[in-house]
Amino acid sequence: MIRLFVAILFLVPGAAHAADLLKKAEVENFVKVMEAMEGLEGKYPDAEANFDMNIDFQEAMGMMDTMFKDGKINVFGPAMDAAMKHPEFSRDMMKILRGNGFSSVESFADVGNRVAAAMMRAEMSNDDLQQMKMMASLPESQMAMIPEPMRKMAMMGPTIAAAMEKVPAADVKLVKKMKPLQ
Repeated sequence: MIRLFVAILFLVPGAAHAADLLKKAEVENFVKVMEAMEGLEGKYPDAEANFDMNIDFQEAMGMMDTMFKDGKINVFGPAMDAAMKHPEFSRDMMKILRGNGFSSVESFADVGNRVAAAMMRAEMSNDDLQQMKMMASLPESQMAMIPEPMRKMAMMGPTIAAAMEKVPAADVKLVKKMKPLQ
């Protein structure tokens, strides 16, 4: 019986992700935490924590090396790791997390990464994904004409596209409806 269930998970598209779909309450709790984190960042300016979802191009380029892990978006893992290095910040952060339904730093980072991925995917068309996949296969002569920061992004195109293709349509629909952090 267990073998049959495992086989179904691998054969039915999306079945393995059904349990991982974002829930409205998770997104609402995520937003509450993010709003509370702004206050913590002000209270502990020496903490190396940054929970600002409005990042500019240069910041995004700096995050490219850590932004993807195991084929998924990983923007909150590094932020949470940095936050945990400051004892007072991490103590207050854990109170906020637990008060908003998150049992651990990892559970918050997981939901945050899924929200971020769905927000990114909501902004991308299927044509965008196809173009991203093709960018890394440009001839060297064409790749050399792309400015260095953008070249790094072009080389990551297939990785980004693959991660975006894994985002469940239900998550995208939910973030479009809820518009978190906008």
